[in-house]
Amino acid sequence: MKIKTAKNLVTLDWELKNKRKTDNEIILSMVEKLEYWFEKYPKGFAKHCEPRIDQEHLDGLSWTQELSISRYLFKKAFKEIGICYLSPEQFEQAEDKFQGKFYCSVLHPLNNQRTFYYRNHKLIAALSKKWFDGIDLMISLSNQNAKLN
Repeated sequence: MKIKTAKNLVTLDWELKNKRKTDNEIILSMVEKLEYWFEKYPKGFAKHCEPRIDQEHLDGLSWTQELSISRYLFKKAFKEIGICYLSPEQFEQAEDKFQGKFYCSVLHPLNNQRTFYYRNHKLIAALSKKWFDGIDLMISLSNQNAKLN
């Protein structure tokens, strides 16, 4: 795992705790898996909620398999951290694609019912800056002092 991804996970964990959303371990597991996939596919990726015949073409397991949860629990937890669009047209028409959430999903009914996931890079970068700004500065100063000595 890259340092940036680990930092993002810590940022999102702290932000969820700050919003009192961490009572649900499913949300934390979901964020961890989403960040794993976004490390591989920063522009987004497709994944089914439940196993389907064409799952092998989507680079891995469905969400219910990967997280060992039901479809109901997945959808309930995702609504806490993401926005769901029922079609590409609905997504395109939205002015604010993420509506202040970390992620969004877009169902493509005409593409084997695949759901595409996107990450709110701007929000996560801003939150990372909020939570790590002072820490990054201290690490930078510490590294500079170490080089001087």
